[in-house]
Amino acid sequence: MAAIDNVTFNFCQDGTRIVPRALPWTLDLNEDSSYTIKGVQVTITTRQGTCRYSGTLNGFTQFPGVYDLRGSLTRQSGGCGGSGQINVANLIEVIRVSS
Repeated sequence: MAAIDNVTFNFCQDGTRIVPRALPWTLDLNEDSSYTIKGVQVTITTRQGTCRYSGTLNGFTQFPGVYDLRGSLTRQSGGCGGSGQINVANLIEVIRVSS
């Protein structure tokens, strides 16, 4: 188990901003098998407003050290114009483990 204490989102469309909250998040890694990121919380701001989302994400090995990331985050605040749930997918995540 490890802590994720820094997250950057650099794939946003113009006018959209994603900010991580409640860091550190928990990374449970089964090296070369799968991983889980627990405690994911983000604030997403668009032209329609600001929403808070939270949930757990899972990654599955594609080959050693390379994983895909999938899951969904549930909206925690109302009146912001965002969907009740958003799906998360990133097909290439490289994770290196060192001791």
